[in-house]
Amino acid sequence: RGRGLGERVRFIRGVSYEQMPAHIRLADMVVLASQGEGIARVYVETQASARVLISSDIPAGREVIEHGRTGLLFRTGNPADLAAQILRAAGDPALRKSIGAAALQRAQQHDIRRVIDSYVEALGTLRQSSGD
Repeated sequence: RGRGLGERVRFIRGVSYEQMPAHIRLADMVVLASQGEGIARVYVETQASARVLISSDIPAGREVIEHGRTGLLFRTGNPADLAAQILRAAGDPALRKSIGAAALQRAQQHDIRRVIDSYVEALGTLRQSSGD
């Protein structure tokens, strides 16, 4: 509130999966402050929506985010760094736009057709190496 964000921040619960893309596109940024998890679907959904993803600096976050290019990372368990990254994104529309564009490109790597093609190629390689 002291920074003038009180009217611009919403905490929403209970959004159905079907409604997630529309909710993500309403946001300037999405924050995942968890201290540990695998790659959450919302990571890729946020990037596919060309929005800024701010994540804990955990393995899953580092796998998806190149800090400052495809999202922002904050030091896990450090609320001051989390606040700094949120304020950085909130105060810089050009940064949000550039990160959103790079994030969208990054998310396209997870396109289902591309993933299936990768699995087919990997299975073909295994089949050849096993002599079948």
